Amino acid sequence: MIAIPKIKTIMFRGTLPVTGRLLVYEDFREGSLPLRSKIEENRSRKFLPEDLSKEWREFYEKQTNYAGDPTPRYLKENRQRFSFLNRIFLKKNALIWVFKNGEFLERM
Repeated sequence: MIAIPKIKTIMFRGTLPVTGRLLVYEDFREGSLPLRSKIEENRSRKFLPEDLSKEWREFYEKQTNYAGDPTPRYLKENRQRFSFLNRIFLKKNALIWVFKNGEFLERM
């Protein structure tokens, strides 16, 4: 029987919709044990927005403010990046690169 080595690997998982934050996983099947224990520890507690730090309170208020634009930031960035004019600009640059490197005939 082949022995499977226990190689420790740190798994990072993005925390959508909170961009710029990561959870550290030591076992991707079990998830974040510190997070799970904190959730259990605070399950019966009632939290108010005033309990949050300034940064998290601003994030919370922005997420719960329904008067503003509810579109997620990544979607706005994608719409801007892949707008009609930007796509034309990208394709123009790709064509220039193909002609400049002499690959036009190879691609036909």
